[in-house]
Amino acid sequence: MVGTGNLLAIAIAMALSSVPITATIVILLSPQRRRSSLPFLAGWVLILGVVPLAAAAGILAMPLSRRERSQFAAATEIVVGAALVIGAILTWRRSRSRAPTLGGRLDRLGSYGPAASFGIALLMGVRPKAMLLGIAAGLALGAQSPTSDRSALALALYIAVSTVAVPIACHARFATLHGAATGDLA
Repeated sequence: MVGTGNLLAIAIAMALSSVPITATIVILLSPQRRRSSLPFLAGWVLILGVVPLAAAAGILAMPLSRRERSQFAAATEIVVGAALVIGAILTWRRSRSRAPTLGGRLDRLGSYGPAASFGIALLMGVRPKAMLLGIAAGLALGAQSPTSDRSALALALYIAVSTVAVPIACHARFATLHGAATGDLA
C-alpha cells in the first residue's frame, strides 16, 4: 500500500520533467506530427514501463523477506532521492554559468521521422533523472506483493500520468476525428 502512494509521487515528478514536455510540444507543433507523435509516445511508454519493471524484478529476485525487501527499497529510495537532489543542484549551477540555447537538436526534433522519434523517446528515458525516477518507481513496486493487482494498477497509473501520453493521445484522436469530418485521413 505504501508503495502505491510512493509511486504516485514519483509519477508526478516524472510528469513534471521539462525534457519530455518540451519534446512533446516540439513534435506536436512540427509538420511531421502525424508520422512521429505516436512512435514517440510508444517509445516513451515502453521505457516508462521497462525501467520500473526491471528495478522491481531486481528487488524481487533478492532472497529477502517482504519486510526486508520493503526496508531495502526504502533505503535505496533515499539514495535515489539524494542523487536526484545532487543532480538538480548540479544542473542549476551549470545553467547559471552558461547562456541558454534552444537551437540545434531541439529544432531538428520536429523534422525526425517515426523511427527516430521512437528512438529519441527511448533515449530520453535513459537520462539520469528519468532512470533514477524509474528505478525509484520499480523499488516502490518491488516492495509490494509481486502478484498484486495494485502493483499492475500502480504501474499503469505511473505510465498514464505522463505528460507525453495525454497531449499525443488527444492529438491523435482529434486529428482522426477532424480527418474523418473533412475527408482527409492521409
